[in-house]
Amino acid sequence: MLQFLRTRSIYHLKESDPQAFVLPRLEGAAKVALAELLYDEFGGGRPSQLHAALYGDALQAAGLDREYGTYLDEVSALTLAVSNAMSLFCLHRRLRGAAMGHLAMFEITSSVPCRRIAAGIERVGLPPAASAYFHEHVEADAVHEQVAARDICGSLVAAEPGQRTEVLLGAATCLVLDDLAAREQLGTWLGTETAA
Repeated sequence: MLQFLRTRSIYHLKESDPQAFVLPRLEGAAKVALAELLYDEFGGGRPSQLHAALYGDALQAAGLDREYGTYLDEVSALTLAVSNAMSLFCLHRRLRGAAMGHLAMFEITSSVPCRRIAAGIERVGLPPAASAYFHEHVEADAVHEQVAARDICGSLVAAEPGQRTEVLLGAATCLVLDDLAAREQLGTWLGTETAA
């Protein structure tokens, strides 16, 4: 479980920071919906509730370092690719549709796994603070998936039909890279594959 938490720190300790770059690249309803989602991700006005800070709290409760980048040298190239693809999309205006498609797919596929991860953390006896981040995301991401898919991506494609392909590219990229990284991690745990 500790290795899993360290690996996920590459994304979760900078959660939603890349998507903030997309905000000035959107207009109208999509922009408003992204701002709504980011407001929640950034703690809803409460610094202690920043989702990245909540993940840091989870790491600390598990006896791990909460500083971003601490575990960078021990994660695989696939883990880095998951994070880098998202950042690439978010940093380029022409890829804003891909950035939002990636965000939507991440949110859509997050709630159920977060419930299972929280249960796993509790099963191995880590402190409740280690699972609090994941419990928060069971509920939050159930709402965020609707905001990201319908209000952000739906509004973006309605306003700019040419972004449809980009949205789908981002969603597919999220699914493919997350699948590859998960298979690699499972293989490492089962002793059938080593981390790249």
